[in-house]
Amino acid sequence: MAYRKRRTKRISRCNKAYFEDEIGARLTLAMIHRKDGSRREKLETRAYNCPNCGGYHLTSEPERTHAA
Repeated sequence: MAYRKRRTKRISRCNKAYFEDEIGARLTLAMIHRKDGSRREKLETRAYNCPNCGGYHLTSEPERTHAA
C-alpha cells in the first residue's frame, strides 16, 4: 500500500490558512471549487507562496504583474 501524506489546513504566523506545499494548496482549491463554488460570495482562485512564512495561501485576488 502506498503512503499518502495527509494534507491538513493549519494557521500560519500570518494568521491565514497555511499549506506546506503548492500541491496541497491547489488540491484544496480544487475541492473548494467542486464543493462550494456556487454558494460562496468570494471564491479563491489561486494559490501563492507567502514571502513572510514560506508556506502557501489561497486568494481570490488576481495575480499581480510587475511593472517594468
